[in-house]
Amino acid sequence: MAQASSSLLAGPSCRLDNLRALIIEDEAIIAADIELTLHDRGYMTVGPARTHNEALALGVEAKPSIIIADIVLSDGTSGFTAVDEILKSTDACVIFVTGDPDLAKVVEKAGPCLIVSKPFCPETLEAAITNAEKCSQTRQSMQETKWAVHKLAHDQPDAPFSH
Repeated sequence: MAQASSSLLAGPSCRLDNLRALIIEDEAIIAADIELTLHDRGYMTVGPARTHNEALALGVEAKPSIIIADIVLSDGTSGFTAVDEILKSTDACVIFVTGDPDLAKVVEKAGPCLIVSKPFCPETLEAAITNAEKCSQTRQSMQETKWAVHKLAHDQPDAPFSH
């Protein structure tokens, strides 16, 4: 079951009013690395969600300002689909993480979605978070992100991606 963390550390690099982050990641070590990076930037984290249903429950309740999501969840479903459903009820910056370098090319073509390939160093994730925060500053960028995630969720079936 997903757990919520209530740590909130003030950070000078924070740009968003709602510093709540949803982590959707089924690998515990990677989820912990993401959580540490987010805490260092002043975010309160929710998760990690490991399955589609956990992601939806946490995402709808938490109304995160940023979502960092794996592409393939532990139940075999697509992180694209989970994020697409969450974005129907909230505006959030989105960063996808994946261990599949070929999949990164697919996501890059989809528009304003950020992708981080696993394994990653903290500086790479920090740079992606900074870019996501910048994109969140305009409503147009947020709508473009929602459109890109929706396109990914509906153009890509859940099953073909491997861990």
